[in-house]
Amino acid sequence: MAMPQGSRIDGVHHIAVMAGNIKTHIAFFSEVLGCELKALFFMHGVPGAYHAFLEMNENCYFSIVETPQARDIPI
Repeated sequence: MAMPQGSRIDGVHHIAVMAGNIKTHIAFFSEVLGCELKALFFMHGVPGAYHAFLEMNENCYFSIVETPQARDIPI
């Protein structure tokens, strides 16, 4: 479905990134970039997966997802 003519995207609620080690990613984004950890929970419907939300500003969040299979994905 195409966007109506004249409309534009004016923001992003959150972006999600897959991680092999969620603790390392949370530490980097919290300690180095100053993003506050807002939530960390088991990911619904995905056994062994974790989902973290870090606040970039009051309107934008960064999501990190760790699954057991993420470590096996070649870079």
